[in-house]
Amino acid sequence: MRNSSSHKVVKVLYFIAVAAVIVAIAYSFKILAVPVLLALILKLLLDPVVAWFESRGMKRMNVLIGLSLSATLVLVVLGAIFIPAILRECKNIVSNLPVYKQSFIAAAGQLHDSALKLMPGVSVPDFQAMLTERLSKPGGFKMETLFHYLPDVFEIFMTIALVPIITFFFLADGHLINKFLMSLVPNTYFEMSVLLVNRVLTQIRQYIRGQMLDAAYVGLCMTIGLLLTHTHYAIVLGILSGLGNLIPYVGPSLGLVAAALLMLLSPEGLTNITPLLWLGFCVFLTHFTEIHFVYPIVVGNSVDLHPLVVILGVVVGGTLAGIVGMLLAVPIMGIAKVSFETVHSYLKSYSII
Repeated sequence: MRNSSSHKVVKVLYFIAVAAVIVAIAYSFKILAVPVLLALILKLLLDPVVAWFESRGMKRMNVLIGLSLSATLVLVVLGAIFIPAILRECKNIVSNLPVYKQSFIAAAGQLHDSALKLMPGVSVPDFQAMLTERLSKPGGFKMETLFHYLPDVFEIFMTIALVPIITFFFLADGHLINKFLMSLVPNTYFEMSVLLVNRVLTQIRQYIRGQMLDAAYVGLCMTIGLLLTHTHYAIVLGILSGLGNLIPYVGPSLGLVAAALLMLLSPEGLTNITPLLWLGFCVFLTHFTEIHFVYPIVVGNSVDLHPLVVILGVVVGGTLAGIVGMLLAVPIMGIAKVSFETVHSYLKSYSII
């Protein structure tokens, strides 16, 4: 009787400990979600590279140390080349904010006059007066505003610091984590689980690698094309175009709108349309080559989803979680599709359904 009671006490304590761990993980999920997700993405991309070096007889830890040093060197070189130029362009944008404000006010006045001509007799709000009043409000430096943004700045720096560390340990001990998780699967579903995990990881890896290469191609081509034409903010516009391209179908349009708006608001943007024409030409040439040559090779049918499903998924993801939801919508739908196909095929092969 005493042994039975002690077993019950141990069981209760065990479940309490498990519940406490789950609560702690859930509580810290908001802080760790982004760095862990980015680390998982990097792990998936670097796993084949590590495996290739291991197949040549190199020890895993030596490979990881070499990759870490190489990545650090590449980031330092790229930072030394591009960061000063990006900061210079951002400084120019900030210094031209008064010009942008006047451009907004002038455009609002033109919009008001055009609306009066198109709809005579209709009461049209004075957009110019409203915008002038809104933009003319004093907004000096406030210490409380600085403290308001300190948590966001801390979160960004913490993410930057944690991602390489978590990625390193995922690459070093990821196989042990996989082994532990698979040991929890009942023998009845072990084969299906192994097949499902392999298919999901393969699809995610192919999609992420393809999207990153595709976005890098678009951003690089746009930057080079705009630099050759001496366009203002060429590097910033190229980065916006590349980042926008990460969102399927919707992203390129968003990147183009942001780039065109920034160009129009440049000091001579409303009087000289030549840069805007060059932007249109660069966008056309870049996306023509990307759609017909680059995308089919690097992305192809990695998720095998109908374009309408992708568009609707991106819209729903954006509604639920903003830009992050738009970026994750397609991989999540791809995982759901592969999971359903694998489980359905397994259950059907064993006459369960």
